[in-house]
This record gives sequence, C-alpha cells and structure tokens, in this order.
Amino acid sequence: MEYDVFISYSRKDTQIVDQFVRSLTDAGYRVWIDRDGISSGEQFTRIIPKAIKNSAVVVFFSSANSNLSKWTVMEIGYALKKEKTIIPVRLDDTEYEDSIDFLLTLIDFIPYNSQQPSACINRLITSLAAHGCNRSASHTSETTSAPSQPEMSPEELFSLGKEHYDNEEYDLAVNYYRQAAEQGDADAQNNLGTLYYNGHGVQQDYQQAAYWYKEAAEQGHAEAQLNLGLCYEYGEGITQDDEKAVEWYLKAAEQGHADAQFNLGVAYEHGQGVTQDYRKAVEWYRKAAEQGLASAQFNLGVAYEHGKGVPQDYYEAVRLYQKAAEQGDADAQMSLGYYYHNGQGVTKDHKEAVKWFRRAAEQGNVYAQYFLGACYDSGQGVTQDYQKATEWFRKAAEQDHAGAQFNLGVAYEHGQGVTQDYRKAVEWYQKAAEQGDASGQCNLGACYENGQGVQQDYQQAVYWYRKAAEQGNADAQCNLGNCYGSGQGIQQDIQQAVNWYRKAAEQGDSNAQNNLGYCYENGQGIQQDIQQAVYWYRKAAEQGNATAQNNLGNCYKNSWGVQQDYQQAVHWYRKAAEQGYAAAQWSLGNRYYNGEGVQQDYQQAVYWYKKAAEQGDAAAQWSLGNRYYNGEGVQQDYQQAVYWYKKAAEQGDAAAQNNLGECYREGKGVKKDEKQAIMWYLKSAEQGDHDAYFNLGECYENGEGVQQDYQEAAKWYSKAAEQGDEEAIDALKRLNVM
Repeated sequence: MEYDVFISYSRKDTQIVDQFVRSLTDAGYRVWIDRDGISSGEQFTRIIPKAIKNSAVVVFFSSANSNLSKWTVMEIGYALKKEKTIIPVRLDDTEYEDSIDFLLTLIDFIPYNSQQPSACINRLITSLAAHGCNRSASHTSETTSAPSQPEMSPEELFSLGKEHYDNEEYDLAVNYYRQAAEQGDADAQNNLGTLYYNGHGVQQDYQQAAYWYKEAAEQGHAEAQLNLGLCYEYGEGITQDDEKAVEWYLKAAEQGHADAQFNLGVAYEHGQGVTQDYRKAVEWYRKAAEQGLASAQFNLGVAYEHGKGVPQDYYEAVRLYQKAAEQGDADAQMSLGYYYHNGQGVTKDHKEAVKWFRRAAEQGNVYAQYFLGACYDSGQGVTQDYQKATEWFRKAAEQDHAGAQFNLGVAYEHGQGVTQDYRKAVEWYQKAAEQGDASGQCNLGACYENGQGVQQDYQQAVYWYRKAAEQGNADAQCNLGNCYGSGQGIQQDIQQAVNWYRKAAEQGDSNAQNNLGYCYENGQGIQQDIQQAVYWYRKAAEQGNATAQNNLGNCYKNSWGVQQDYQQAVHWYRKAAEQGYAAAQWSLGNRYYNGEGVQQDYQQAVYWYKKAAEQGDAAAQWSLGNRYYNGEGVQQDYQQAVYWYKKAAEQGDAAAQNNLGECYREGKGVKKDEKQAIMWYLKSAEQGDHDAYFNLGECYENGEGVQQDYQEAAKWYSKAAEQGDEEAIDALKRLNVM
C-alpha cells in the first residue's frame, strides 16, 4: 500500500486533526490527507478514490462539521465498498448524520477528550496496530531521529487498559494491561489474569491467569489473592489444593476483603483445607456480613437458623436474611419468605412470604418458584390461581425440582390451571419418580394401575408403588397393600397386604391405621380381632382421622370390640362430624332422631342431616327430605322434601327415588305427574327397592301413569312379596295370583 492511513475529515476541524496527523507521522505512519480541499466533483472522483484504494485504513473524524459534508459520506461509502477498515474518532458529541450512521452503525468509535488528547492519539495508534496497520518499515528507517511515542507510566497504562476494558475493547485492554503488568503494576497483573481467565481479548488460559494472579498476590494485592485462592480451590490453571486456597483466602481476608472472608467461612464450615470449625466459620461470615456482603449475611443467617457455631436464634436469622434479601440475594429472599410463611422468627404473614418468594423466583431461584407456585395453588397470601401456580411449578420443574415436577403432574391429572392431560401428567410424574420423589413414584404407580395416560399395567404399578413404599411413603404402602390384597400385578397375598398396611400404620399414618383396623375387623390377612380393630381405629381417630372416628363410632354403636355405648358413639361421630365428615354427620343426626346417646332432638337431627346433605351425602339428603315431608324438627314443607329427595335421587339413592316418585304421584311439593312418578319408581326398582316394586304394582293395577295391566302389576307385586312385603302379598291374593 502507498499509504497507511487515509484521513476523512472536515477542514473546519483542521487544528485538532493536525495533532493526530503529526503524531501518526512521527510514529512512522504514511498519512494521506487533503490539505487544500478538492474544488470540483471531477477532481474528487479522480483523486479521492485512488487515495482510499492505496491506503490500508480510513480514519474518519466525526464532528458537527464533518457530519454535514457530502464528501465524507462519499468517502466512507467508497471505503466500505473497497472493504477498507474504518476507525471513527468522535471529536464531539454530535450524533452521526443518518446516512453515516447507517454505514457505521456496527463500528465502535474512539472518543476524543480535549483535556487528554495524547490518550486518544495513543488509543488510535493501538487500534491501528490491532487492525494490522503497522508503521511503514522503510519510512521508519528514514525517520529514525523522529521523536517516538512518549513512554507512559504503569499508572497511565493501567488507566488506558481500564478505559478499553470498560468499553469492552478487550484486545486493546490486554495490550495496555500487559505493558503495565510487565512493569510490576499489581492492579494490571490482576486484571490481566482476569482477562486470561475469561478469555477476553486473548485465548482463555487458566495457567496464564493463575500466573498473573500470583504475581499480583505476592505483592499483597487482596483481589488477586482471592482469585489465586479460587484457582487453587477449583484446580484451574494450577494443581487443586484446598490448603493453598485457604492460605490465600486468609491473606486477602486479613486485609479486609469481604469475598475472601466469606470463602474462608465456607472453608471452615465444610472443613475444606482446614479442620471443620463452625465457630471460625461464623467469625469470618460475620466479618464479611458487617461489610454488607449479602452472601455472608445469608450464610450467617443459616448458622443462626441451625445453631451451628452460635446459639440457635430464629430472630437473628431473620434479621440477617432481611439484610441480604434487601440487597437482592435470592437465597436470602427465599429463606425470608419461608420464615414468613411458617411464622418462625417473625409473625406469620403469607402476603409478605409471597412478596419474598416472588423476588427470589424472578431471579430463577428454583425453591422460591416452587413455593410461589404452592402459594397460588393453595391461595395463601395471594388469590388462588391454578394457572399461575402451574406457571411457577413449570419454571421450577424445568430446573429439575422433583416436587414441582410432581405438582405439575397433579395439575395435568386434575386439569387445574392447565387442560387436563393424563399423558402429560405421566410425563411429569415420571420425571419426579426418576429423581426418587416418592410422591411422584406413588402417583405414577396409580397411573399405571388405572391406565391413565399410559396403557394399564398392574406390574408397573406395583413396581412404582414398591419404590415409593420402600422410602416410607404411606400412600404407596397402602396402595401396595391393596395390590397384594387384590392380586393385581402380583400374586395375591393378603398377609403381605396387612404387612404393608402395618408399616404405614406404625409410622403413624392414620389412613393406614384405619385400613389395618378394617383388616382386623373383617379377619382379612390376619386372625379376626375386633379389639385390635378398635385399637387401630382409636389410634387413627385420636390423630383426627375422620374416617376412623366414624368407624370407631360404629363400633360403639354396634358393640363391636367394645361394650355398646351410644354416648361414646355420639362422641366419635361428633368429632368426625365437626371435621365435615358427611357419613358421621348423618349418623349423628340419626342418634338425635332416635334419642340414642343423646336426648331425642329432631331439630338437632335436622341440623346434622342438613350439614351432611349440603356436602352431597345422599343418605342425609333422603333423611332431611323425610323430616320436611313429615314436619319433624322443621315446619312441614313438601317442596323442601321434594328438593332433597331429588338431590339424593339424582345420586342414585333408591329410597329417595321411590319417595320422589310418591311426591309426583300424589302431587305433594310438585305438580302431580304420574309419568314422572313411574320414571322414579322404575329407577328405584332397578336397584331392588321393595317399596318401589309395590308402588309400581299399584300403578299398573290402577292404571296410574301407565296403561292398566294386571299381569305387569302382578310381576311387580311378586318382586316386593319375595322381599317379605305383606302388602304385596295381600295384593297378589287380591289379584288371584297366589
């Protein structure tokens, strides 16, 4: 090339540009610059393109003046066409003119500072060298007496290196840091080590990183001592050595370096490179925490939470978590949320818990994402929202949180927050199960057992139930017991069923205790022992298991394994009833209706029937309908009777279906409709209700709602008679059938 540098500029900026031209010329560069201006377009098209073609690099001096010049736009455009390197130097803060901005949008510029022109000139020279534009050898030899670039101090070199580093011009930063580092500047040595460590401006090289860290560390540079300790801890660029790591952490820590103090605390906490010592761990965590290091505040909080190296103190743990959380530490935010959620060290506050869970979750903390999902799922601290719950469970699940994977499976199984999809439920249960999550294993077993989302496979069901059961999952132990009991997926073995029920029961699982009681009551897999049944029912009942409380009430009512005691029956029925257990509410209503164990009280009977009925208990709905029909405990109200009969009848309760038929037949509480009566009688009769048999017989005998048909009447009377219905027997005699 004839020239090293082509200068594109506005002549109005000549005074500043000339400083650069002189320095470039003095440094040995061959520079082309239009001193006089090109007066005509003809001269421009002849001279300028030739000069650009014969130059290695184009330096464009951007300013308010040059941005208005059509010549500079043409020069830049031509240079790009000829694939020339362009280095912009911005002389002021003027934004590029649109056409120039379009051409140079991806090219970094060098800012000019009138207070430090030499720094900008040096940076331009460095940039030229970085782009392969070296000083002309022939010219240099001819100008050996020309003044060279003034030598800079290590501090100046470091400053230039930092400026380039801050601008992400790493190759230039390396150049200046190296010059300063080779002159012994510890800051430059440390920063050069970091560039090698991260592969910025140079090929990544841990050995070179460790070398420069050591050079700086041996001069007492605290940051380098920390970095060298990290290299030793992780064996990066140097042989892994925990003791050496601790040695360098200590040097930095004793200078007050908070990160080093924290790392030293970690070493003492886990016994890495030193003898494990929780007190010393706390000592160093505290030093770093007092400097405001969030990670140290968090770890010190953990020490107080678990009483390691300090007396256990939840309040102090919360105080430290708060400090770290307010600095944005996600682990601390998660822990603080957990404390508010459980009311440890602070007053329980679900809204505050959600606030901190959210902050941590939005930073990607997997545990916070899981707990935030759980809050939306349960409606604690936020409005219940299954869709948001699944969104957060998914985020955690995608980070392999087994509990979140399980919950996401539950969401897909039940269609909560997502479209119901058994296959996706199985997919997430499988992920959780393969991580060893017992709940996921149990539910995966259930999917195989029921053929939901997968082909039904009892053997696979048993496989996963066993996996979970062997981890002590009570649900799985019960399910495995059921498989042994039914012989599904495994050879039937009632004794093994009892064995698994017992394992769960002995862990205090109330459902298993109730199931084991049932086995003793009925002599399944074990010798019948009603007293043992009562024992296990009582164990479960005392834990508040409503099913067991109801079963224990039945034992006292029916004198099974205990002396008959209606008062005790009422006691246990009431406990279950107060938990909302509908069957117990119905039984308690019956005790009040019959005056068994309590003073007879139809109003109380109605109260409990209504409790159960409103939960959808068909027997209670039928009983409540009877009370309204007969005016017992309530004012007689046929419409209310019909309402409750219909509720029960629609659930398939045969007695209620028959009673509803009678109401339609007689027009009580509803408009008389014999066809509706027949429909409900038939529904009841299909379940074998002898009253419905008799009523159908009457309808056919009398032609009510159906065509009169004595033969059909006799058929229905006969069905009732077979169950001992005296009225049906008399009716058959009347029809001369018997």
